[in-house]
Amino acid sequence: MSKKSNNDYSKNYQKPQENNLDFGKSNQKLTPTNRSNECPVCGDFRGNCRTVPDSSMVLCLSFPDTPSDNSDWHYHRRTENGIWGIHIAKREYDLKPRKFNAKKIRKTIDKLTVVLSDIERHKNIEIILNQLTLSDVHKKYLLDRGLTESQIVKNGYRSIERWQLLEQKVNPELAGVNGEGRKLNNPHNGILCPILAGELFVGLRIHNINKIDGFAKYSWLSSKSRGIQINNQNGENPIAIHGLSDDKSVIYICEGMEFKSAIASKLLNAPVVGVSGCQLGSSEKTLSKAIAGYEKVILIPDAGSVRNKNVVAGYESLFKLCDREKINLEILWWEQTYKQHGDVDEISIARFNTNILLTVTEFRDIVDIQIWAVGKKTSGWILRNLLAIAYLRMNLSTSIYLTEIAFYLSNLARELAKHIVWWKF
Repeated sequence: MSKKSNNDYSKNYQKPQENNLDFGKSNQKLTPTNRSNECPVCGDFRGNCRTVPDSSMVLCLSFPDTPSDNSDWHYHRRTENGIWGIHIAKREYDLKPRKFNAKKIRKTIDKLTVVLSDIERHKNIEIILNQLTLSDVHKKYLLDRGLTESQIVKNGYRSIERWQLLEQKVNPELAGVNGEGRKLNNPHNGILCPILAGELFVGLRIHNINKIDGFAKYSWLSSKSRGIQINNQNGENPIAIHGLSDDKSVIYICEGMEFKSAIASKLLNAPVVGVSGCQLGSSEKTLSKAIAGYEKVILIPDAGSVRNKNVVAGYESLFKLCDREKINLEILWWEQTYKQHGDVDEISIARFNTNILLTVTEFRDIVDIQIWAVGKKTSGWILRNLLAIAYLRMNLSTSIYLTEIAFYLSNLARELAKHIVWWKF
């Protein structure tokens, strides 16, 4: 994020209409920050802070318990859930300080910022699961994916229809249910995937098993239209944790909260943390707590991830976290440079047994070359490949680079052949 001055943030602030801060409005809701709705206090656009539409208040994650260095905003106090700091536009506060009565603010903001604890989420999710079943078709699908019978039971998978009705009401503050707590907010049918963190269910996701157009393969069940987010009480997205034990020697991390982390835990006979996509950076505090006390962290990259700079950026967040926490980190590698090489839950046992452990430096060397090589195969691409081969030759430290060199040479030969044909004419 580029550095901006306080004045830059203040320009985005729109003065609310007179007397529009109605503390009794039932339809007021929090809006996560984004690129078109930056936090006017700190400039965040990643969804960490919250704005209250048509009001003079902002909930800022960057300054939860102290005033910011932005003189245009008055710090009031921390929210009751401890996540954000309540900041009020100073020009509004100075004009009508009585308008921002502490009791009124507490009544409104604390109601808007209700975030269920992990235990409360678990209790309500269990109420939901007790009302639902898993179809034989979906059970066979999960077994074919590599999950065991016991894992299917423990992880709470269920079959759900579009806008699944609930006979027994649950707390409407649970993300993923409607305002009455009697219906799930799932816009399509599929497999309900409760996110298990150790022994507690902390969130709800859905697998679009039928590949219905217009919907992601996996997505959160949320209630964001009512201002209820999926985040934990610390403001971050939940993560999955499977296979916890008293052994603190190693813990693995992979992408995939629904099935992959559970399958990897069985395969490795070790605890595995599952995160959603490349969102490692959005759950840093939660992840830090999960890996605390372990001697080593091992990252399991998805196949083809080394060629995706957005995913790699998430990996870098993990590398920095482990470096700060002084935890040894390595990368599990079976030469999964391309998607067709398969993820950890897709490859054969024989393929998996060929894996080696890379250092962060060795992994970055592979990433640097792969990100560099992504793009059109023009004449400039030939030069890049020649330089890549020379680079790998100079840094040849493991046999894995031989495969990379073979790849570049074969592509280089094909590209040169095209140019030779062109030169003949």
